[in-house]
Amino acid sequence: MKVLLYDFDKINDCKIDSMVIMTQYKQDWVFLKRELRSEWEIPNVMCDEAFGNEELVEMTLRKEVGAKEFELKTVCIFELIEEDKHTYGQLMYANVTQFSGIISPNISMRILAKNLPEALVYPELHSALFKAVVD
Repeated sequence: MKVLLYDFDKINDCKIDSMVIMTQYKQDWVFLKRELRSEWEIPNVMCDEAFGNEELVEMTLRKEVGAKEFELKTVCIFELIEEDKHTYGQLMYANVTQFSGIISPNISMRILAKNLPEALVYPELHSALFKAVVD
């Protein structure tokens, strides 16, 4: 697997399949564990033509992360290369200033951490995206 990062304005002709949201609360990062999974993940959402990408990100932050107040910005576009398959995603940054206390029932746990947890659903991808935001 290979992860490439591009400036948001440099890639216009790719289809964005997913949105990954590096979410920070104060000095900590937010990670989620979905029901029936034992690994952690960075909040994310698959794109849906019925909604705009920013609308999907906002819904994910509210429903899955439990964010009530937040600021959002685009970081970059990423390309994930696995064998001959190329998929594209958009990396976002969210600064949460207030939680609602309510999260989706399909999220079994939410943690705040200074660094990436050891057990990640997509370790190579999440490590590359985490580094893109933190560095």
